[in-house]
Amino acid sequence: MYNLVKKVWRQKGWLKTYFSQSLKGTIGPHTLDNLEPPIDFIISIANHFEPRVSTLGLAGAIEAIKEWCGGLEKIATRDFDGNPFKHTYYFPGENYNPGLLAPLEEHCKKGFGEVEVHLHHGLEKPDNADHLEKTLEEYIKNLRLHGFLSYDKTDNSMKPRYCFVHGNWTLANSGQGEFCGVDNEMEILAKTGCYMDCTLPSAPHFTQINKINSIYECGFPLSDAIPHRDGRDLAVGSGEPTFPFLLEGPLLINWKRKKKGIYVPGIENGAIHDLNPPTLDRFRLWVSANIHVKGHPNWIFIKLHTHSLRNNHINSTRGLVMTKYLNDIGRFYNDGTKYRLHFATSRESANIILAAIDGKTGNAGKYRNYRFILFES
Repeated sequence: MYNLVKKVWRQKGWLKTYFSQSLKGTIGPHTLDNLEPPIDFIISIANHFEPRVSTLGLAGAIEAIKEWCGGLEKIATRDFDGNPFKHTYYFPGENYNPGLLAPLEEHCKKGFGEVEVHLHHGLEKPDNADHLEKTLEEYIKNLRLHGFLSYDKTDNSMKPRYCFVHGNWTLANSGQGEFCGVDNEMEILAKTGCYMDCTLPSAPHFTQINKINSIYECGFPLSDAIPHRDGRDLAVGSGEPTFPFLLEGPLLINWKRKKKGIYVPGIENGAIHDLNPPTLDRFRLWVSANIHVKGHPNWIFIKLHTHSLRNNHINSTRGLVMTKYLNDIGRFYNDGTKYRLHFATSRESANIILAAIDGKTGNAGKYRNYRFILFES
């Protein structure tokens, strides 16, 4: 009992926000009731794509990546715009090897995803700002060799731009020095071209902040530690946000979760793995998080995450389980009149967010390339 109380107490910050949002009616099963159709669901998955080189060896890891890509490409389900289900492959910079990324090049050219920046650092000792900046710059150059990343079409410099996920959840030194060590990490991300972060939610990890179910910009100077602990929600007409802004995934309580036939409420954090596979019921729960640009409620963003190369994640992220889930949500939420599904990458989600800020309406899928454009490989 003591351990259970301790675990719950550690979650008290975001739980307070969750209950506040629930009481205000900003999240919950009835959030769609008063919206005029059609309602667009922009679904993305931040795949912490971590090759198991240490256990499989380089050749084995390359084969595992090829097998993963082939498995996902067999899913025939398409969204309202005719796109396949996509992943954003947050490939860790510390594992960079040309052979590991080669299978993803052709996979992404076929339209099944995009590669973005993922980094675990400060593992043995706290990192420092200079080393982090150099590490990111070198990794960005390497990703460009494979034709990955994007540029800002409003900027003639053609500087590479990217989305980011922090390894070990410790964004901007939110791990109290562990697995990071760089207070001004967000400042360095901005300097090196990052426009959106997709790390959160991290609950039940202790790095989870109180602000949840939001699309927002950092509320504190980017030179501070954890400047994303609060911030201004992005809204229609609010102007260009401070980059990088944050797209959070759903963070809720699943009151209907069952274990051995008994209701045992648990945390719903949008994680996809074999013990908690995607289902129609979970989709409806994710929708209830009501994550959208303020003033633009008809475009709802559902950002999920997985570690699909882990043995206990593979079956739920491709194959029969994922196919059934996609077919189920397509049957109920993709009629084109009341609902439209859009399978998106992180970059495409960011572009749709920026279009919403500028007051664009209609089919959200039209704005996948609104500002940040893929380099031609």
